[in-house]
Amino acid sequence: WEKDASLEKYPFLRWFSLVSFFWVILTWVVCVFHIRKHAGAMAGCVTETGERSARFFLHDNTIRILLLPVVYGLMSFHAVVYQWGVIFNVTEDKHWYSWKQRSHYYSEMYE
Repeated sequence: WEKDASLEKYPFLRWFSLVSFFWVILTWVVCVFHIRKHAGAMAGCVTETGERSARFFLHDNTIRILLLPVVYGLMSFHAVVYQWGVIFNVTEDKHWYSWKQRSHYYSEMYE
């Protein structure tokens, strides 16, 4: 299994996947910063009577869109962690008896 799952021939891919945690955290920070700015602007879009202007709903929709990179970043990071588990041959389940069975299972899962 070490020959099939080794990243020795792909140093860029190995380092890129190792620093992916940093990019996920950076995405969170940038998104939270922008969401706070829009939330503050939303507070100014409410009148004294409690009515919301059209700009309030635009900010609301923008916040929803700003959450997308966070969700996609976490999904991609989960896939990276999963693949590192394959590379190190670590599993939570013990129902594989060989690398060939595990490799076949993962190929079927991704197709």
